[in-house]
Amino acid sequence: MSNTKTHFTQPLQFDKAILAARQEKARHEYMEGFYQHNTRQWQHPATDVVEAHSLDALVDLMCEKALQGQQRYKQLQVATSPMGFSFAYVFKPQEVIEADLKALFEKVEADYNQELQDDLEAKRQILISQMVAQEKLKEEKKLQEKEKKILDQATADADAYIQSLMKEVK
Repeated sequence: MSNTKTHFTQPLQFDKAILAARQEKARHEYMEGFYQHNTRQWQHPATDVVEAHSLDALVDLMCEKALQGQQRYKQLQVATSPMGFSFAYVFKPQEVIEADLKALFEKVEADYNQELQDDLEAKRQILISQMVAQEKLKEEKKLQEKEKKILDQATADADAYIQSLMKEVK
């Protein structure tokens, strides 16, 4: 058992501003990309890769994508692999982006609500343990007082008995 005491604090409350900020951060990471530390790579969820066997074919594919309404993702450069393949990045179709963002926002909200529930449960457990400890302390004090009364009574009885024996001896 440790000597540190955890104090009960008010559980976190749902805040629309916090949820909106988290959703905006998620939207920004989805649209602009983010660095994933465990893989040590940049992720660009809003993009599709367009690959072609030559630069000319890539230009043709990029024109087709532009006509379909998919813009080039300009944060990543057009590149050519050593094998001669060329590739570029384009934004996913708008319907896909909207569906992904809707699912992402729902996940962010669910995670936020779970965080609030976890915090509430943690605070509840702290409060329960403090109340149990308080009751145990009360019971321990009652037991100590009872033992003290028994000890005092036994001491008084022993003294009285000894006194009665001493009177008989005289």
